[in-house]
Amino acid sequence: MTKFNKNELESPIIFLGFGFLASHVASHLKILNYNIRILDKSSCDLLDAKKVASYLKSLPPNPIFIISAAVTRLHSNDKNSFNQNIKIVQNILDSLPQDTEHIIFFSSIDVYGLNPSIPINESSLINPYDHYSMAKFVAEFLLQKESELRGFKLTIFRLSGIYGNGDQGKSTINKMVYSAIKERQIVLTGDPLVERDFIWVNDVAILSDEIIKNSIVGIFNIATGRSITIWNIAKLIAKSVGPKVEILQQLNKKDDNRAFRLHFDITKLKVVFSTIEMTPLEDGLSQYLIDFK
Repeated sequence: MTKFNKNELESPIIFLGFGFLASHVASHLKILNYNIRILDKSSCDLLDAKKVASYLKSLPPNPIFIISAAVTRLHSNDKNSFNQNIKIVQNILDSLPQDTEHIIFFSSIDVYGLNPSIPINESSLINPYDHYSMAKFVAEFLLQKESELRGFKLTIFRLSGIYGNGDQGKSTINKMVYSAIKERQIVLTGDPLVERDFIWVNDVAILSDEIIKNSIVGIFNIATGRSITIWNIAKLIAKSVGPKVEILQQLNKKDDNRAFRLHFDITKLKVVFSTIEMTPLEDGLSQYLIDFK
């Protein structure tokens, strides 16, 4: 693994929000000798404009921001959470240092809506369908406008489902693996033919490093380009965990409020990040099960 001396990486990397995904990205960048700083709920409430301003004024020159802070869909998905997600981004932009070098924003593929044309690429129609997806799209818009006005570099990751070590209760993969190992069964509550494309969390960390090193800008759908039905994912997990894992179906209408088919054309991702290969689900699951156990 290549390491850099501190003189080569002068710009501090500021994490605004520090959940499951951000912690993996930060750990990877720290190994590579980046100057990491973290702003999370314990150190500053991003909904408090005065506290955000105070923190951002104290930063070293030419900061690079990675914005992952958000009220997630798992926590809330209503008018209040929408307003909070927009306020977080607006508070950051209102106090953003003039010498900001680059912003990486973690968005979501949910901005494409419930019935996107297949395959999805970065030029596909934007059609947010709930408070969470609309908040992500509005945040993208605000960041893009400020980037044009102020001249800082901007990279937007539209993320598909993420899994990896530490995603306790936060991913579909985790829920199925936990149930398979602990209860010897996987209960599918939604349509088993729903197709998804899951991302190994370490891939996002590797991509983030490339973004920073090479000043890459633009919007990228982060996916493997290979969608798999939930039923086949459950079968793969059951086979990997071992014998006597039963797959059950228990239809729950509440689980039907997400897109049915998600197929991605990742040509842009492959061209720009030509040296990086996204981890296939089969390979990621093998490592995930080792970490889980």
